[in-house]
Amino acid sequence: MLPNKKFLVPLDEYLNINHFLSLKDEFYYFYSKHHRLATSTWTAGSIPVDSQWEYFASHPILYHMYHKNKNFSKVEYLRNTDNEALAKYLQLHFGAFNPYKILKLKNDNFEYKDFVDSWEIMNWVDTLPFHEVNCVDIFYSEHYFPLGFHRDYNYFPIEDGNNSSPPDEITELIWFRFDLNRNFFIYEFDDNGHIVKEHPAIGYSITFDDRDWHGNTGYLDTSSITIKVEGKFIKEFKETIYG
Repeated sequence: MLPNKKFLVPLDEYLNINHFLSLKDEFYYFYSKHHRLATSTWTAGSIPVDSQWEYFASHPILYHMYHKNKNFSKVEYLRNTDNEALAKYLQLHFGAFNPYKILKLKNDNFEYKDFVDSWEIMNWVDTLPFHEVNCVDIFYSEHYFPLGFHRDYNYFPIEDGNNSSPPDEITELIWFRFDLNRNFFIYEFDDNGHIVKEHPAIGYSITFDDRDWHGNTGYLDTSSITIKVEGKFIKEFKETIYG
């Protein structure tokens, strides 16, 4: 949970949000040029394999659907040749849910990947209140497609062992959107997976605790992208936003 038990914190007043909004077409162009490098969502996102929640039953994620059918010969072949073709096959044949594609701009050493050729985007990242930036991700969503919800831990419970306890440390991040109609919520659920309360994003930029359930069960009638930047906030910024 965020300090002072805030579910999410609007950040527009603390950032040069007009600078971000001026880069809308640059981000669209950049993603479009490099969309073939974007990948589907192959993690569990803290969604239990044996979950009985109705939403997960009707929106089975790629990670679970792959493991349930990995011995199927065509699934095995595509896994060894083309993960994105595998995602499509799992969607078409097994009804898997693939809510968005992710274009990661930085590698595991926190350096920009070779394809990143937009100085406008990189210079903008440098203006953000981080003293260290570890991750810059672009999320692309098709129109008329819900995003679902997840939590950002326990990504690979089958391979790494099921660790359902959230990590102790909060991830310091800023999430951005260009379209205010592109909804985003922190969710509270009862034990049966029914939404008890929604905490909506306000404005074009927020920070939130990614150990909470987050996402959107609705959809937008246009394609969209959002951006997430993770790292270490500068001390003064943390003190300002958390009080």
